[in-house]
Amino acid sequence: ATRIAVALSVLGDSGRLAIKDNGVGIPRRLTSTSGIGLHIMGYRASMIGGSLEITREPDGTGTIVNCSFPMRMHA
Repeated sequence: ATRIAVALSVLGDSGRLAIKDNGVGIPRRLTSTSGIGLHIMGYRASMIGGSLEITREPDGTGTIVNCSFPMRMHA
């Protein structure tokens, strides 16, 4: 990748961290030997009540990572 864009936004009671690059794109099919990085990111998002979505740009020229999370934690 030669460009990476990072955006943090708030909409109501939800926050979103979006990361987008112009690299070769994440593989269409991930294997269990792909490493644990994505699993750790998903686990960390779930620990704050959020969710993680990782997609490939339609033309295959980059990856988009979206982490959505609640802005207020419930006790």
